[in-house]
Amino acid sequence: MEKKCSKMEKKFHEMRRKWKKSFTKICRKWKKIGEKLFKNTQKIEKKLMENSKRLKQEIQMRIKIKAKLFKKKSKQISKASTAGVYTKIRTFSGFGPWGQKSQRYRSRKMDMERIEEMFASINNNTKQTNEKLDKLIQELNQVKEENTKLTKKVEEQNERIEMLEREIRGKNLIIKGIKEDINECEEVTREKILNSAKNLKGSDIWIDEGYTKKVQEERKKLIPLLKEAREKGQTAYLIYDKLKIYNKAGTFYESQ
Repeated sequence: MEKKCSKMEKKFHEMRRKWKKSFTKICRKWKKIGEKLFKNTQKIEKKLMENSKRLKQEIQMRIKIKAKLFKKKSKQISKASTAGVYTKIRTFSGFGPWGQKSQRYRSRKMDMERIEEMFASINNNTKQTNEKLDKLIQELNQVKEENTKLTKKVEEQNERIEMLEREIRGKNLIIKGIKEDINECEEVTREKILNSAKNLKGSDIWIDEGYTKKVQEERKKLIPLLKEAREKGQTAYLIYDKLKIYNKAGTFYESQ
């Protein structure tokens, strides 16, 4: 009997140690996941900010180059004196050598067309870069939202773990100053207490096993069947949320 008690005590202590180890492992894992997520989001944010800065710099450089080219072309056009304008008028009116003046007019017209094309390309490039920036901003916002959701989940899980730990610790009682017997076994004393609980019938005190709410509800449902079976002379008893009935013929029934 003493050996059985010592074995059961060892098993109980081993189970308790294992549970504590697994609990601490779960806590560490969740903390590591939270830290990794935070680091990844920070990296993504940095990359997006770097890309946006680089795109802005490229846009500014392109605008400067286009502006310089436009200034050069405008200076070339503005160099044309009033005499040139007069000759242009004369060419339109039919005076002077038509071939040379019409060629100048065509070159000027071509220059103007090129400038217009340059402006159109600048506008197109700025549109594309703005679209890229908008996409990057959207991606950044999505990453931020995901990060907030994940951090909330991690916080919720940490709160749940803390609540469970509090609940478990709250159910434990530490009684000090009582002398312990070497041959004492927790399981045996527990069984003795539960078996002697029937002697408390009719009093305001009762002893019950600490089952979960779900198990308690299932047991309440099975109590009428237990009473019915016992009234019939069958041996019946409840084990957690299962009803076991033995007939006289030796048949066995167990509730699902």
